[in-house]
Amino acid sequence: MLGEADWQPDGTPLLFSLTGMLGGWQADIDRAYSNGAATAMSSGQTNAFGGVVRVRADWLEAGQLGNTSFNPYASIGFGHVHVDGYAETGGPFPAKFDAQNLSSADIRLGLTAVTEFSDQTRLSTTFEVAHRTGTAAAAKGTVDGLFAFNIGGGSYGQTWLRAGLELDHKVTEDLALSTSVHVASNGRDPSVAGSVGLKAAF
Repeated sequence: MLGEADWQPDGTPLLFSLTGMLGGWQADIDRAYSNGAATAMSSGQTNAFGGVVRVRADWLEAGQLGNTSFNPYASIGFGHVHVDGYAETGGPFPAKFDAQNLSSADIRLGLTAVTEFSDQTRLSTTFEVAHRTGTAAAAKGTVDGLFAFNIGGGSYGQTWLRAGLELDHKVTEDLALSTSVHVASNGRDPSVAGSVGLKAAF
């Protein structure tokens, strides 16, 4: 479930947005490990539930150069995910894993340049720096009758860069095609991502 509320104070170029997302997932997990000279496998199933809240501010048309406007923005988001504990089956050494709670904070600063080629076609070019801190994933639990384990965990912090292009073209007044591609340095965004979309007004 995803929802967003936008607010632009009268007479200002500032646009504020509040975005929230809630989701639930079911994970099927296969764990392969060495057992003497062979590779063994144990399997488990668990549920995860999480959400994120993001606040963003855009300064619309802060600058203009020819038919290109420059729009800086800043955002901060907070996320939390709960993963249920589960017990594996199969294999010689099935394990029990404890539940986990993972939290993160995400700060982004960026600039979007919007070039109007015509009334129907525009290109958005985005440059962004992002920083995320959070709780690192851990594996904590027991192998019945043998030992307990506690691997990973703690916290992390990471900064990376992201850039992208998005082309929008109006087919009719109520229908538009869009395509985008984004690249990112080593971080928490995909190194390469693309999309093709169809937008319609009803």
